[in-house]
Amino acid sequence: MMTLQQALQDAKKLSKKERAELAHSLLNSLEEGQDDNVEQAWLDVANQRLKALESGEQDAVSWDDIKKEIRD
Repeated sequence: MMTLQQALQDAKKLSKKERAELAHSLLNSLEEGQDDNVEQAWLDVANQRLKALESGEQDAVSWDDIKKEIRD
């Protein structure tokens, strides 16, 4: 059986994207009774937003601009 330390060492060899997917999967595994449809719905929203940004339909807004808008 693989130890936690071995798993961490192996995980560090993954690409950033793979590590992010692994972290997401591990966090999701802690949640009990999660509806799989919710996960797919969030993924669909994220993909729609990405397409809107890439197509120029939607402009990106910086975090600094968002904070400024909240304060005003």
